[in-house]
Amino acid sequence: LMRPNWQLVAGDASSLSLDELAPGAPHEPLFVIVEGLLMYLDAGTQQTLFKNMVTHFHKRQSGTLVFDLVPTCEQTHPGAVGIILEWLMKRFTGGQAFERDLRTRNDIVQDLLESGFDEVEILEPKDTAVRFSLPFPNVHTQQVVFVARCFER
Repeated sequence: LMRPNWQLVAGDASSLSLDELAPGAPHEPLFVIVEGLLMYLDAGTQQTLFKNMVTHFHKRQSGTLVFDLVPTCEQTHPGAVGIILEWLMKRFTGGQAFERDLRTRNDIVQDLLESGFDEVEILEPKDTAVRFSLPFPNVHTQQVVFVARCFER
């Protein structure tokens, strides 16, 4: 983790300056991973974040955004343990819970394209587990990974 091109950042995603977070030469492409965040943001806040990323990527000529998000319509209903965990999470986050809306994968892809991304790809562990020699390739997971790219203009 002690690489000069690797930076972990903590802060409020709605107010962090991407210019400050990702300094560098304007011609260098940027690769951003946003993990475990978007499930807390409503659709409008997500789209604002996407638009800010696109603006920053265009300043840098190009860039890639990778994030994980399982659309609410694909999530299983929580059982007793899930309900207790959500209650605990609300206690620790001041009432904040996961954002729930009716958007599908295609709706999220459309949000990304409308925000200015040139290409969006959806990756599922079940489709990539064997290709990348991941452990336990036959274990089901709900995880969905979105890869959104801006190309050089």
